[in-house]
Amino acid sequence: MRTALNLRHLAYFLQSESTEGSGRRSQALLAFQSLRRLRDSRPTLIRILRWTNVLGRHRGRAKLALWRQIACADSLELDFNEQDIELGEELKKTAAWKECHRRLEERNQCRIKVIWNHRGRIHRPDQLLTSLKKCIEKDHLSHLIFWHHHDKRGLVPKTWLQSLQALRREGWLVVVSSSHLSENTFQELEKSQFLISLRENLGLCLGAYRDFCCLLQERPSLLSQLDSLVLANDSTLPVQGEQSLARCLKEMRNELKQEMPQLGGLTDSIERERYHLQSYLLMANAPLFGSRFWKTFWQQFDINGDKDALIDQGEIGLSQTVIANGGDTWARHSLINTLTQTNGSGEELSACNVRQLSDVNLTLFAWQSLLRDGCPLIKKQVLFNPPSRGDSAIKTIPLTELQCHLQKLEPELLNDLEDLLRSRFLRA
Repeated sequence: MRTALNLRHLAYFLQSESTEGSGRRSQALLAFQSLRRLRDSRPTLIRILRWTNVLGRHRGRAKLALWRQIACADSLELDFNEQDIELGEELKKTAAWKECHRRLEERNQCRIKVIWNHRGRIHRPDQLLTSLKKCIEKDHLSHLIFWHHHDKRGLVPKTWLQSLQALRREGWLVVVSSSHLSENTFQELEKSQFLISLRENLGLCLGAYRDFCCLLQERPSLLSQLDSLVLANDSTLPVQGEQSLARCLKEMRNELKQEMPQLGGLTDSIERERYHLQSYLLMANAPLFGSRFWKTFWQQFDINGDKDALIDQGEIGLSQTVIANGGDTWARHSLINTLTQTNGSGEELSACNVRQLSDVNLTLFAWQSLLRDGCPLIKKQVLFNPPSRGDSAIKTIPLTELQCHLQKLEPELLNDLEDLLRSRFLRA
């Protein structure tokens, strides 16, 4: 998280002072994406620059100075100098800049063609509403999980499929949202009696949450028949068995109070100096999703920003809005409880060089403590792209430590890890 923020700070610093407003923000986003692409393309060079004394100033050698700043961002220290403004021009000469510029232009052209409301992004919204009404009334379902998914090859992990099937057997109405599903996956989801919502891939998972909530608000009669709504995404992987998520959500539902608006989650955080529940899994009770401020929040939530803006306005903004309007928030594996009651959490955080409470992300830096405490999910980032914090990077590959925290490493989980490895690192 801190490395990304430092790179974004550097990206803004490299922009010309003559560029203003949205143009400056757009150029800064392009610079950030280019810097991140450069960093990821040369991990060995970054380590060498960080670990040796090559980090001295090299005036007149703009290319090396640019790499120096990227390495500084990875070691949590940025060293700006006014003469480094020429680095912005050096960045524009790189292949990374040209590729990111091309992709940004393509994305902007796609956005121009999209109708800018939830009905324009969701395919066949009226059909989805009709299916929701039929399922709720026919099967007398009162709790709904909306699960948003994205995979380059259109695959859904077997562990997620089994977990959602277990929820369906427990009386949950399951809605799977995606921008792309393979034919076999689509048939498998239909066979499992899930509703499928195809949607343009805009605004990440928070954009999908927003559009679905706005669609539901068109039918107050549907909302009135629900007592709980879960918004979740596939940034995690169920690793504790197919029943673990169903058990967890059942216990969370039992904890929800129905006399006041309440938002629950698995974990909370004060990253970016604002309290919030992490949005990979959220549970709202009926007083919350029936409230005026819930409706207003989603209607006003702008999904056009970059990832940082979406987190600030969406993930953090939602919790802040609930609290500001007198609602309650709670986390099943809260920051306070995990740090004070779970053995080993301090050692995990120290090993990752996490010293400040505002830097703690339990899902990334204390994932082993969460699993020991019964959390059913693990972040895929931990398994495939574990975060580092300067020289005190994670010392071991988390995949090598996963099995010791599980009762059994199921074949489905192993197959999912193989498939996800291919999808996440597919460059075609």
